[in-house]
Amino acid sequence: MRFEIEDFEQIFGRSLKDMVLFGIRDRDLRHAGISLSDMVAAGFTKEHFDRLGVNAFNLYRSAHVMRPELERLGYTISDVVACEINKKHFEDMGFCLKDLIDAGLPKDAFLDMGFTLDDFKYVQKDFKRADLINMGITLPELIEAGFVKKDFEHYGITAEDFLEQLFYVKDILSLGYSIKDVVDAGATVRKLEALNLTLQELMDGGCGKQEFDDLEISVSELVNDIPLNREKLESLGYTLQDLIAQGLNAVQFRALGYTAADLKGVGIGNEELLSLGFNAEELA
Repeated sequence: MRFEIEDFEQIFGRSLKDMVLFGIRDRDLRHAGISLSDMVAAGFTKEHFDRLGVNAFNLYRSAHVMRPELERLGYTISDVVACEINKKHFEDMGFCLKDLIDAGLPKDAFLDMGFTLDDFKYVQKDFKRADLINMGITLPELIEAGFVKKDFEHYGITAEDFLEQLFYVKDILSLGYSIKDVVDAGATVRKLEALNLTLQELMDGGCGKQEFDDLEISVSELVNDIPLNREKLESLGYTLQDLIAQGLNAVQFRALGYTAADLKGVGIGNEELLSLGFNAEELA
């Protein structure tokens, strides 16, 4: 025989929700033909379902209650995770990996469901390295999951983060970061020396004036080691004033394609030009 909720309330003289709070059991209600859907429609909340021993997954499975309704009833993402469901059920209920991350749950919460670290590549949110650390996820774990530079950048992870963790420069480069990335991140000449990189390789790797200045590599070292001309130097960010300030002499200026007239054009006087090694004929 199926009772309506109103029948219960008329027999006992109080609302069904109150009876639940005072100890009526789920099986008693089931025997009377009152379903979980009936209880949801009657205004039951998480507090009432907890008293009945009904969890979020029970509601989903038996009453097709999805995420918006569960949240309205008072269930949190942690309540759903506590049901020990798998990834498919979790997603079928309307949740996703981003919800686990938003809630700050540890990595075990999603690993136990069947999510993998590889799934993090497809989470569309600007998380930071600190958010991953809070979940207990390490950079080596992400590398093992196949993350490369573009995946790390999705979370705001830069070459600097790897340097801070004392990763070797060669290992950072293997992830797709450029030589310029690691120099900008603070790599020193000492760290780069282990790779036996030439100045040409540094330049080919994207280094310009700023990076060479950071590495304390002078323009004299560059022009003495690499076949350069004025156009290439200027493309690296060097101005004629920079070259003068860094002590290039007339021989080097000539080799680069600069004339005494070029230096005069930026305000260098005859006396200084003579001291740089230009001759009187060039000054004339």
